[in-house]
Amino acid sequence: MHLAHRPICGRTIPSAQPFSPLRLLAIVLLFSISLESIALPAPLKAIDPAAAKQTIQKRGIGLGIRVTEVDGTNVRGIITAIHDDTFDVTPVGMTQPTQIPFTQLAAIHNDGNSKAAKVGKGILIGAGIYFLLGIVLVVVVVAVATHTK
Repeated sequence: MHLAHRPICGRTIPSAQPFSPLRLLAIVLLFSISLESIALPAPLKAIDPAAAKQTIQKRGIGLGIRVTEVDGTNVRGIITAIHDDTFDVTPVGMTQPTQIPFTQLAAIHNDGNSKAAKVGKGILIGAGIYFLLGIVLVVVVVAVATHTK
């Protein structure tokens, strides 16, 4: 096999021929991997319209919500009306409400708790776990101490 000497950054480095079969295979594999990485996302599936309506009714008019529609559109705003088959959301910074059919919902994201409430829940759960671990540790230490006497 003939090696061509090519200058790269001031150095002469031997390289394989430009169209060697191995180089061509590498180029084809890299191209196929790059095409695979830019595949289109799968379409979102709609959630049960009755369950979606119940969740939104439970949230109530006047509260904030963020939903994802089946086409991938995210809508964040205030619930302004709830109808039989649709509900109205006034997006943040807008004055006109957007009507969204329950059949077009893929996800309802925020559960109505503020960030502070979520952090508070996390702290309480963590403290409860540490408390229970402390009780278990005390019981084990007492059991070992009474067993060794």
